[in-house]
Amino acid sequence: MRNPAVYALRIVTALAIAGCGSAPTSTAPPVTPTTVRVVGSGGPVTNVAVSATDLASATSFEFPVDRVWRALPEVLDSLAIPVAHLDHNTRVIGNMDLKIRGRLGRVPLRRYIDCGSTQGGPNADTYDVWLSVTAAAAPKAANATEVSVQLQAMARPVTFAGEYFKCATTRGLENALFAILSRRLAAARS
Repeated sequence: MRNPAVYALRIVTALAIAGCGSAPTSTAPPVTPTTVRVVGSGGPVTNVAVSATDLASATSFEFPVDRVWRALPEVLDSLAIPVAHLDHNTRVIGNMDLKIRGRLGRVPLRRYIDCGSTQGGPNADTYDVWLSVTAAAAPKAANATEVSVQLQAMARPVTFAGEYFKCATTRGLENALFAILSRRLAAARS
């Protein structure tokens, strides 16, 4: 059975990626957050506010969009993100329903997301985490491409009953993706 909350967050993520054609500016109008109700098999779990403050990180590469697009699946694989969404028409790739705990590949989740902490340390390393990670490639010029990465995360405790709550990105995953992509593109140029 499809989880309506995950489906709703997928739609919000896809809309956010589609709307992020350039880096955010300080002249952006105020935005009203949208509340998404996360529902589990036992009834309502939580409400999650999703707003435009969940902006994608973006950077430009001096390579044609087709070359950048071909490199993105390998980059995501190197970050241990299995590709579950691949749209060649919009050039959006990623995974909008990744459920993990503790690590993404060999990297502790605390490097990528901030879910608060307890006496035992960062919650990101011990809670059940749902991630949505997507990357979009868009041409900026004949030989330039802008890549935007959108990361959204929610977490909940494992050892006691608790609701999902929203986590913040540290921008660590986004920066790692950009660095790996830059190295792959430079190596292909040689």
